[in-house]
Amino acid sequence: MKKLIVITSALALAALSSMAQGVINANNAGTGVYITINGVKIGTPATAAGYATAGPGAVAINLYAAPDSLHDTVAQLEALTPIFTGFNVSSGIATAQGTVAPNSVFTLPTQAGFDGSVPVDFLFTATATGYPMGVSTIGVVQPITAAQAGTGTAGPHIWGTGDSATGITSLAIVVPEPSTIVLGGLGAAALLAFRRRK
Repeated sequence: MKKLIVITSALALAALSSMAQGVINANNAGTGVYITINGVKIGTPATAAGYATAGPGAVAINLYAAPDSLHDTVAQLEALTPIFTGFNVSSGIATAQGTVAPNSVFTLPTQAGFDGSVPVDFLFTATATGYPMGVSTIGVVQPITAAQAGTGTAGPHIWGTGDSATGITSLAIVVPEPSTIVLGGLGAAALLAFRRRK
């Protein structure tokens, strides 16, 4: 009977630990790190610069995460299911529009490695209609535990250069130069012509 109680208790503790959640802060407001298109901040500044469809609340954002050392490359992180999907801020303030919504603290999934016990790798992607997808740098931070958050401890920032020197430091959508597009088009036309001759 004692063995059964010990085994049951051990299994219960394991289940609880695997369901524990870490807490992070996705706020990038005020850090000076914004989502950009060819160096132009998204939102009304991008629209004014001629980058249509990249205005306030128009750029789709995905956030990927994995326990550190499990997925070390952009391709590996992008292959995962996003832990957050949203848009850039739709506020009327231009400086805020280049930041990630929800700009708030939130909990990580209830999976092993997301409970605040180990560092976690993060990656953002940004997509504006008609433009290539932008991919951020990979950031690494140590989430706090839900219990720490409950005591008022602030969740670490995963974006920018403020609270974490190893956080995300850039997210840019790079549009190919017209000359690159023209060369690509010529190459495609040459391939089509070559196929027709055969």
